[in-house]
Amino acid sequence: MNKNISVIIPTKNGGEQFRETLGAIFSQEIDVPFEVVVIDSGSTDQTLRICNDFPVRLIQVPPASFSHSSTRNKAISKSTGELCVLTVQDAIPVDRQWLASLVAPFAKNDRIGGVYGRQVSKKDGSGFSRCCKDLWYREWRRDWPQPYEQIPIDPEKWEKATPEEKRSLSRFDNVNSCIRRSVWEQIPFPDVAYGEDVAWAIKVLTSGFSLYWQPEACVYHSHERPLGYELQRSYVDTKSLAVLFSGNTTSMTHEMSRSVINWLIKEAKSYLEAVSKGQEINMEGVDLLSEADRIWQIKKQEERRVHRESATESRLNRGLKESLLYYYYGSLAGPRWLRKLCRDFFRQGKFFLRSTQEDFSGIGPSVTLKLHGIHRSFLNQLLQVHMAGGPQTAGTKQSIRLGSAVMVAGSFLGQYLRPVTVAGENHKKNINIAMNRPVDHQDVWHTLDEWYQQAHEDDSAALSRLAELLGNDV
Repeated sequence: MNKNISVIIPTKNGGEQFRETLGAIFSQEIDVPFEVVVIDSGSTDQTLRICNDFPVRLIQVPPASFSHSSTRNKAISKSTGELCVLTVQDAIPVDRQWLASLVAPFAKNDRIGGVYGRQVSKKDGSGFSRCCKDLWYREWRRDWPQPYEQIPIDPEKWEKATPEEKRSLSRFDNVNSCIRRSVWEQIPFPDVAYGEDVAWAIKVLTSGFSLYWQPEACVYHSHERPLGYELQRSYVDTKSLAVLFSGNTTSMTHEMSRSVINWLIKEAKSYLEAVSKGQEINMEGVDLLSEADRIWQIKKQEERRVHRESATESRLNRGLKESLLYYYYGSLAGPRWLRKLCRDFFRQGKFFLRSTQEDFSGIGPSVTLKLHGIHRSFLNQLLQVHMAGGPQTAGTKQSIRLGSAVMVAGSFLGQYLRPVTVAGENHKKNINIAMNRPVDHQDVWHTLDEWYQQAHEDDSAALSRLAELLGNDV
């Protein structure tokens, strides 16, 4: 392919790891010339010094001006390549053929507007992060390891599609993607608070262009975040995608939201009891979540150490007990058609048979049952993936159980908690700040505890405050 390429990387305090990212990019084996454009939004660490050690084009913008869409649009406008690769500061190419693999599909036909590749967990990733990453692909397509072209979608057909169908059709990922400049000139990244890659994919597909899934183009990209971050991330993900896909916007009550948190507190208590080996737990309320978060991170570090030590062990050496557990968890998760049916019911709001405000009175126990059922299905799928490979440690399954519970709670709140009505630009700015700065788990849980302990007389005000702290300020 005789086209110039621009690699676009937004940065802010990338740390020393950013050197590894740039080193891997500049070591790519490709005959086509390419440039690397770094757009930095206020780094105060060694990121800018690292840029000086490589032949990159550096663009600097004020931190307050950052957004996932406008910052990428600006970097692309300053670049020269006919193909624009989009990645992030901590995504490291798996091999030296990453770039060539990512741009190769554009030679197939001119209607391909974008290509995206696969993310894999880092070599020392915890069991929880590896399972979540693998399940994301397995639940998407049965043949996900194979390249695939998502053909254009008729706009009328798109409007009639279910939220689940829309989500499957419009997959795209700016952690590891490449777009055709001529298409971007017609369709720049939309000005949305979050999920600019999916929003762009929707516009591209309904405008007569296709997208291409290229699993051979892989990057290492995973995070070991605290549970507080996972709660926020799941909430914002679900809320943003619900807006893009016109999903369920049914409102919940203050009582229902407290039921979600109470259920999560019980899961945290069960986790602490399991890992404390019979020691008495002298805590209650949201304090249990804060303590569970602290222990959860310690246990994940231990899992990562075991994984590093066992990385060379063959899967064929797995014992009979672990093989039996793998099939056991597979049977609990149920056949694929049943898992899909459960997801369809949840994402389309069919678990709530009535949606009027008065019908939600006294629904607390019902919310708990729904959360328990959704969590059971999700957990069993993660454990099935976990047992399929990787080292087994005593605390891994407990960590996966608690992590998945936090994700389920965040997603549940994101689906049923109405968006807060705030000024558009401020709302977008706050979400970007919340999702891109390091999150102290104590900040999240202490703020949530303040909300939990407060006696809210006004139901609407209580819910607005909860949505604000989950999506904006924490």
